[in-house]
Amino acid sequence: ISIRGIESNPFIVNRTAVYVDGIPYRDPDMLRLHNVNQIEILRGPQGTLYGSNANAGIIVISTKTPYQELESSFGLSVNS
Repeated sequence: ISIRGIESNPFIVNRTAVYVDGIPYRDPDMLRLHNVNQIEILRGPQGTLYGSNANAGIIVISTKTPYQELESSFGLSVNS
């Protein structure tokens, strides 16, 4: 992830913080973006609100509220 020219590096502390429903994620590659309701991108230092991991900015992801009924879905993608 790169915001304002500052990239994340898996070997050092990420400078772009990622939060899903208020929970910080250390490794954004592990995210599963199913049922996303909203994505906010806040550029620039956000250390006052989110701590030292947010020097380049922050990505805030909100998911949809779960349904009371049982539901399923299927997806398929093919690359060559």
